[in-house]
Amino acid sequence: MAGIDIWGKLGNILLPTSGNTGGRALTPSYDPQQSDQAIGAPETDMHLRDLMNERASTEDDELIATLMQYDPDVGAAVGAFLTLSNTTMRYIAKTPEGEIDSDAIDKISQLMTQISYPVDYAVGFSSDRLLKTRNQALRYMLLKRGSVAVEMILDDMFGVSDVRNIDTKTLEWYEKQPGFLTPVQKIDSDEVDLNIPTFFYASHRQDPNSPYSKSMFISVINTVYARGQIVNDLYNIMQITGYPRMDIKVLEDTITKHLPDDMKRDPKKRDEYVNNQIASITRRFSQVRADQPIVHTDSVELDTLNSPNGSVGIDIRPVIEVLNAQNQAALRSVATVLGRGESGVNTASVEAQIFSMQAAEINEPLSSIWSNLLTFALRLSGSTSYVEVYFDIPEMRPPNELEPAMVQRQSRLRKDLSDGLITDDEYHWQMYNRPRPSSAPLLSGTGFESEKADGSADTTTNTPQKDQPNSRQRAQTKSSDKSANSKAVK
Repeated sequence: MAGIDIWGKLGNILLPTSGNTGGRALTPSYDPQQSDQAIGAPETDMHLRDLMNERASTEDDELIATLMQYDPDVGAAVGAFLTLSNTTMRYIAKTPEGEIDSDAIDKISQLMTQISYPVDYAVGFSSDRLLKTRNQALRYMLLKRGSVAVEMILDDMFGVSDVRNIDTKTLEWYEKQPGFLTPVQKIDSDEVDLNIPTFFYASHRQDPNSPYSKSMFISVINTVYARGQIVNDLYNIMQITGYPRMDIKVLEDTITKHLPDDMKRDPKKRDEYVNNQIASITRRFSQVRADQPIVHTDSVELDTLNSPNGSVGIDIRPVIEVLNAQNQAALRSVATVLGRGESGVNTASVEAQIFSMQAAEINEPLSSIWSNLLTFALRLSGSTSYVEVYFDIPEMRPPNELEPAMVQRQSRLRKDLSDGLITDDEYHWQMYNRPRPSSAPLLSGTGFESEKADGSADTTTNTPQKDQPNSRQRAQTKSSDKSANSKAVK
């Protein structure tokens, strides 16, 4: 092993010799069989359909898609996850040695601007391409499918022109060699080979024994439908026992008292006459409004059922509470998000922290997708640097409550900067999530914090490294970026 130049191989990067301009994969809304027809509008009668029957005949991924739109608990959880995880996306480029590459960061910034804003306004309508919108769509697909996939679209010059979202439900996976999976997109009879370097895939807590992902909400299906069944039964019970109902007793003897003798002697004619009278009385009383007086003969006696003192009910609250708790657990959510917050202050604080951590993990697959995609884009530009993409941590506390923690963080980072443990670029990235401004003094390793404590100097008097030959200055400038001396991409 001592004779093998492992680190030297970092510069030996092999890039594709040809590409597919315009992309291969099909978007979730594209149907090649009906490309000249309008895209079908979403259904508007879902609220009239019996979801209980669909449960027995519909696939689980489609049930999740339906519940995300029509079930209040699932919809609330989805909205909370999307809102809390909607934080700012950050990125940083580093050389193979782990140093910040300012030139590569500039390239990535140009690329993100290029794919976020249209450059050819002659083609007509252009949908929202902003990075925030793209990430919102990816998060929604992740909650819906448990995974996300995109294709990087290249132009004729191997430049990145767009990033295409792909529905992972349309993917089929092949493992022709152990550990090497290759994807194929299938929509109806159309099949697209996606074994290409411009295809990127990431999942959220996927079963390692299967290449196919499932939504994190998959376990909520049974509890949601069980709760829905109980609620529907409750509605039916309320219609029968929950409201006062009119009790009409028809006095058969009074009706038949004046019947002709031939009808009295014929049981069939007698029953037919009585039934006709009952039907007639039913029709008349069914049309009576609540504010109308009731006028009737002495052949009818009126009363009410379900009086306040005589009604018999069933207490279903314990059952509903159990199902609510199961829904909350299956949705990885908290009671407050689902509109049932009853926890104490301490419990609610713990729940909020756990929920924030789970929302933060929603961004992990997106970080993986963008990191690999942007790194590949750098490779195409001739750089050997790599990109790390991360998102701001979701935070429920207001900014004023976070200020003390920010002050402590700044104090610690300034001490590390003073001691030379981090570079100036690292300080600015960790503190402000941006490159070091050219106007900022170079302070790494100057000991300015110790000098300030002694009262002998102030940070404003520090000069750049060139004026301090004995300094431990390690800050990097664009002229000293190691990416400038890195090996060329082959």
